Amino acid sequence: MNNNRFLKRINKDVENAINVQVIPINQITTTTIIEAETKETKTTVEINNNIKIIFGKDYPFTKFEVIYNDNPYYSFLKTTNPKIVNLLIKLKYGCLCCTTMFCDWRLTHTINDFLAELKLFKRIKTEIKYIIMINNLQKKYEKIPMQLILEYLLL
Repeated sequence: MNNNRFLKRINKDVENAINVQVIPINQITTTTIIEAETKETKTTVEINNNIKIIFGKDYPFTKFEVIYNDNPYYSFLKTTNPKIVNLLIKLKYGCLCCTTMFCDWRLTHTINDFLAELKLFKRIKTEIKYIIMINNLQKKYEKIPMQLILEYLLL
């Protein structure tokens, strides 16, 4: 694939991400390097200093790699805690690893699709944390009506 087409697609994705701003974007930088050993061109887009999106030369035919908070994106999605797994199933979210766009990659996926997915998954994880916290409070303070606990938390 022609490097110019590759970079043109990435630049278009970055431009759209800036315009749509699914997640507020404070800072965005793009770096392109050619690896000496493989002669492979890789472009890294860094968003807000905590998201790195690494595009290989075959993008969009192959998915990009994501580093989120200095860890592979997959580690953000993966959970082995039985409480969390059961809540994900109970709330009909299912396994986050299995529902990510990276498991069903399509040529049409863009940075915006990833940012929208990240925003959704962060909301789901926050919801799960609140449910676990409320359940723990209920167990600890059985005699206090749930309504009072919720009112206190929501103030």
